[in-house]
Amino acid sequence: MAADVRAVLDVSVRDAVLGRPGAVVEATRKRLPRPVRGCEPLRPKLKLTPMTREREDRWPRYFDRNGVPINIDTWGKLFENNEYQRLGHDHVGDYLVSTVWLGLDHGFGSDAPVIFETMIFATQDEKDDDELNQVCTRYTSEAAALTGHQQTVQNLREGKRPWFLN
Repeated sequence: MAADVRAVLDVSVRDAVLGRPGAVVEATRKRLPRPVRGCEPLRPKLKLTPMTREREDRWPRYFDRNGVPINIDTWGKLFENNEYQRLGHDHVGDYLVSTVWLGLDHGFGSDAPVIFETMIFATQDEKDDDELNQVCTRYTSEAAALTGHQQTVQNLREGKRPWFLN
């Protein structure tokens, strides 16, 4: 495939593109002219179109803790509720282990929505140099997230690397 052919882009950029919530950036496959030596490569022209309800229904992005699709308004209300969002929050030595419901599918087309996350935060002063600072893993179910959180906490208490980094 020629290097000057760009693939189709279909990226949701809600609230970011020209301040229009639900805007979608789309570029079509085009053969672009070869750039002149020393110049920046040419980019495909982007066409902005509003996201339709039909499109949202075909590819749900927001899910409750049970993995049931919800609309963005419901997701926003649930996301504001810290008790609904937080599954685990433990301090272990110089680390904070946090497991939360994200509600936004991070699976990018996988079969089950990836809507939970465990992240480790270093709490000491030299946290920028700590290899465990802000490492994370994600899950498709609440049960897997709770088990993963407990295993991560146990690994750190035993002085081991988190299970998901092995």
